Amino acid sequence: MPQKSQVRNGQALDIRALRIEAELSISELASIAGVEETELRKAERGLDLPEGEFLERIAHVLNTDPKK
Repeated sequence: MPQKSQVRNGQALDIRALRIEAELSISELASIAGVEETELRKAERGLDLPEGEFLERIAHVLNTDPKK
């Protein structure tokens, strides 16, 4: 079973990769999704594990399934 930090880092990289693929800056994604830029930065760096409405909003803007 992966350690918690590995799971966080994997998820953080996914958000960042999808954001870059969508050609959005962190502040653009945060603004469009209606989330705090600081929280998005934490999620991308793996310092916070996003879930719930936050993750749904990000996934919607990035056109992906939040359960992936």
